Amino acid sequence: ARADAEPQSLVSRLRTRFARYRTLLTCLMALVLLGFSARILQSNSEPLESLLTMPVWAWAVMLPLTVLNLAFTAARMALAVRQAGPPPVPAWAWFRIVALGQFLNVLFPQLGNVYRGVALKREYGVSYFAYSSGLVTFIWLEVVMSLALGLLTVTWLAPGLQMGPVPMPPGSTPPFAADDDGPP
Repeated sequence: ARADAEPQSLVSRLRTRFARYRTLLTCLMALVLLGFSARILQSNSEPLESLLTMPVWAWAVMLPLTVLNLAFTAARMALAVRQAGPPPVPAWAWFRIVALGQFLNVLFPQLGNVYRGVALKREYGVSYFAYSSGLVTFIWLEVVMSLALGLLTVTWLAPGLQMGPVPMPPGSTPPFAADDDGPP
């Protein structure tokens, strides 16, 4: 080592150590998360039992729909974040980041959002500000679309529904709704 070399800072030493043990730490973290998931399923096995008793045709329908939902969610999030002006991110990367983020959100609330921000910054140079702006836009769009879809569904299934003394708005009944008390 050179005598005139600057001593390494604590951050750079930690970064070097982490890089050396990154694979080991990643595997340990995966084992901890799998153990946590197994512990949750052991304490409440009802969801697992209902999944295991489903017929094969239901799995054949649900799995592609789940992947399609993840793809649409990734596309909507990419669109919202892209409006904030970050560098382009490939579609497959968005799918991977959103899928892992949703899994992490199930284990620990908001951890998936933090993961997406860090992964986008580290891998594609998307600033935290651009990601957080896009995330807020994405969440508001999701809320508005969910409310609109819910309102349309309720007015289609129950056209004469009243919320307390207030009737549903007159223009909210879709044109294909039947005049009787049920769907067409």
